[in-house]
Amino acid sequence: MPDTNPFRRLLAYWIDITLLYAVLVGVQLGFASLTDGVVADWLGDRLFLLWVWIFLTISLPIWLYFILFESGPRQATLGKSLLGLQVTDMAGNRLKRPRATLRTASKLAFFEIGHLTLLFPTPLFDDPEPSFRVGIIVVMALMAIYFMVALVTPRHQSLHDLVAKTLVVQRKKVPTDTTQVANV
Repeated sequence: MPDTNPFRRLLAYWIDITLLYAVLVGVQLGFASLTDGVVADWLGDRLFLLWVWIFLTISLPIWLYFILFESGPRQATLGKSLLGLQVTDMAGNRLKRPRATLRTASKLAFFEIGHLTLLFPTPLFDDPEPSFRVGIIVVMALMAIYFMVALVTPRHQSLHDLVAKTLVVQRKKVPTDTTQVANV
């Protein structure tokens, strides 16, 4: 049965993203510290390489996390597991990797829009007088649309669920029979 509370999904996502960013940014900072900033010096003003670095060290690990965990045996990321949720196809089966990849790509596309917006034409952190960046509005609008769609669809599917034909459901509780004791 589909989860009846989209706010639980949002909380699960927040848990996952918070933990992932903490770990991945921590790894980046640790690597920068261990190498005395060699990567930052090497990247310099090469914006495309900076985006590649961000993609390889932040985006790709996040994408792999969602793909592997949601298509894995538990069918859930850590956040979803903590809240008793799992991801299934429309028949209630475990996701195959291609479907999990499509779901993740359509769910996290706004990440890359955000990264590109913050980097181009001038990195926001290097711009002495940052101008309005329409990409930030696009990212916020997409996030709001994803959530609003989950609020109004009958099975509380978000946009990425509709694209990939998936459901977020309450994890089935496995009944435990305590009346039988195994004879060894």
